[in-house]
Amino acid sequence: MTQAKYLADLLALQVLNANVAHHINRGDCDALADYFVDDAKYEEDTRTSKGRDAIVAWFRARSDAHQAPTRHIYSAVHVVIVDPKFARGVVYECHMSPGNRRTSRLWPHQ
Repeated sequence: MTQAKYLADLLALQVLNANVAHHINRGDCDALADYFVDDAKYEEDTRTSKGRDAIVAWFRARSDAHQAPTRHIYSAVHVVIVDPKFARGVVYECHMSPGNRRTSRLWPHQ
């Protein structure tokens, strides 16, 4: 992989992460669904959702429960492209909701 291709892929993965956070923040689960393949797996803390429909249903239920804007702020995004079809990374995430708690965590992503 050339350095230019590596940098383009790295930027694309960081933009993808930002776009997912944007749709989560807006509660736009229909748009969020476009970022997951049919057999996707999503892990957050101890919860695992398998399949696009299950993932979107979980985000939809979470969005409906909050009924308030949420903000996910990501920083220190570290992505390692292992090969052309696989990347892994870690991101520091701060989650804020009005009148709710503020949480911070370090998430591994694959």
